[in-house]
Amino acid sequence: MPAAAAPAGGPKRDEQSPDEQSPDGPARADDTTTMTTIDFTKFHGLVPAVVQDAETRDVLMVGFMNQEAWDVTRRTGYVTFFSRTRNTLWTKGETSGNKLEVAKVWVDCDDDTILVEARCLGDGNVCHTGARTCFHEVPATLGQPQVSGQPEARS
Repeated sequence: MPAAAAPAGGPKRDEQSPDEQSPDGPARADDTTTMTTIDFTKFHGLVPAVVQDAETRDVLMVGFMNQEAWDVTRRTGYVTFFSRTRNTLWTKGETSGNKLEVAKVWVDCDDDTILVEARCLGDGNVCHTGARTCFHEVPATLGQPQVSGQPEARS
């Protein structure tokens, strides 16, 4: 199908039917998928990549991808990041065996953040501390988390 008009300087989007869906774009309420080009120009060539467990929907970690990391992720099917401190690519789990296998990828409305739904391989612990998720710390200013997962009512 022909590409839809894009804002000046912005990425072009192509509409696809649901049975032609690709990991490049989110499903829309009208049952079409919008194909998009990720905008790596806004943050020095990087985009945040949020990783969510495809089964439990828990947020596991956040890393950054550059174009090369995105290309490797798409080619291999395993989440690959760009390390800002080491200035190199790294595939999550390449040494621990706790790889993240891509199940689905979503791109946000500004084309500058990626959400990866992934299957956890190995022992399922994603954090370098050995925890299942990197989100297990609560800032002291917020107090203890609620067991129900619901925030406390404020008056």
